[in-house]
Amino acid sequence: MKVLLVDDDPIQRMLLVDLLHRFEKVEIVQAADGDEAWKELESGLCPVLCCCDMRMPGMSGIELLRRFKSRPALAEVPFVFFSAATDRNTIEDAIAAGATGYILKPFDLRGARSKLEKVFHGIRERYCEETRVTQKRLGVPPEKLLGYFDAFKNQLADSGPSMQEQSADGKNTPPGARFDNLQASCAALGLWHAARMIEYARSMKPDVVERILQDVATIIDQQVLRARAEFGIRESPALKANEKPAQDNEPAAAPVATTEPDDEPGA
Repeated sequence: MKVLLVDDDPIQRMLLVDLLHRFEKVEIVQAADGDEAWKELESGLCPVLCCCDMRMPGMSGIELLRRFKSRPALAEVPFVFFSAATDRNTIEDAIAAGATGYILKPFDLRGARSKLEKVFHGIRERYCEETRVTQKRLGVPPEKLLGYFDAFKNQLADSGPSMQEQSADGKNTPPGARFDNLQASCAALGLWHAARMIEYARSMKPDVVERILQDVATIIDQQVLRARAEFGIRESPALKANEKPAQDNEPAAAPVATTEPDDEPGA
């Protein structure tokens, strides 16, 4: 999971990094102002959460939030303000613009953790499906599920060059079959955030598409590790996605696309 942290005060960023690491094994991308943060997003960053100061040099936090909301692939990303601004109008403007939460600085550790826990609860539900739930939904043995993940990673590697060619035409890339197929595979395997990342890649330049695909591959690897831990499988099985396990006399059900939960993360 990648979190975008935006604040012009380096000490505040350090405090927020420590706070965020109490929740998840997140990768935190830091930016000193809204302009720097937007460059990261234009370079292919598709975070699960943005924590942002309100008042900064250059692009303000409220303007960054509005830009988030203007991009379909970013519009639903939880956006939490950490700000020393206490006036009613500022807070109301933030909520009206679509902020998920507003935490006053200097923040109270217990109160900030409580508010962020609610946000992370929603993020977890929208990030990916639990591997045991995926396995039961598809009706396949755990080893077969790992075979599906391996096959998807191969599909991703094979699709990369042609997707970058589609993006190199100098225009906003129209929806293509490769993007559609990868998004369908994400949905079938319960990789909801990865599906949003593929959608984000449609309009990006070739080098940005490559970065996004690498991040999707990382999500697949993480889900494989979760599945092995969940099912007690130490090594990747040799079983392929189109093969049956020896003890299974019935054909495995084909993956069926699922939709992500409708619930939005709470403030």
